[in-house]
Amino acid sequence: MSFQISWGSRWVYKKFSGNVTADEFALSLTKTQNDPRFDRLAFAINDFRDVDAVLVNADDVRKFIALGVGSTYSNPELQTVVLTTNPELAALVTHFVARSPIALRVFTNAAEVQDWMPEPYRDQIPW
Repeated sequence: MSFQISWGSRWVYKKFSGNVTADEFALSLTKTQNDPRFDRLAFAINDFRDVDAVLVNADDVRKFIALGVGSTYSNPELQTVVLTTNPELAALVTHFVARSPIALRVFTNAAEVQDWMPEPYRDQIPW
């Protein structure tokens, strides 16, 4: 599997590596969204800095949007972060954000995410 999930009191951190397929990313979504802790989350951080390739297409993006729409009913306050230095992935995420009700932001480094997050959570993420 090309991802690891770490849970905090109000956050989930998913670290991806290698080649990430659409099925693997969808699995990471369902693993977090089906967890009882999901409804209490304030932040979901998807860290793609160690990824070689993200193997998704437009149909996959539509699937992710559908999963995201459902999650907004369960947890409408959740803010999602994508952390990447890959311009192609940033563009794909921007495409996703434009078509999704999810509150999602793209950052290029952990310091930016920490500056954006509220104080109690800044130092808890296991970068």
